[in-house]
Amino acid sequence: MARHPQPRRARASVVPFVYLLPDHINPAAIEASCLALIRRPERFAKTAVGWILREMSRHNELLVKQFLDRNIQYFSAESLNNAAKYFDKDTRSHYRALRRS
Repeated sequence: MARHPQPRRARASVVPFVYLLPDHINPAAIEASCLALIRRPERFAKTAVGWILREMSRHNELLVKQFLDRNIQYFSAESLNNAAKYFDKDTRSHYRALRRS
C-alpha cells in the first residue's frame, strides 16, 4: 500500500502503526513502509514518515537514528523536525546539519 500511486492511500499505510506502538511494534513492516514513503516527492507522504518515526523514537530511538542515517537525503525539513522531535538538542542539530549537507 505504501507504493500506491495516490499519495493519500500511500500515507494511510503507516498512520495505523501509531496506534500499535509500543506493544505491537513490527519494526520491519514499519521500516519498509517508511522507506517507500520517504522516497516519494509528495509532502503528504514525507509528513507521515515524520509522524511515525517521532512516535517510534519514544520507544526505540536507535532504530529511528539508523533509519535517518540511511535516508536523510529524502527528508524534508518538516518530516525531519517531526522525526527528531524527542531527540536531545545536539542530536536534532546533528541531523539538521546532515540534511543540509
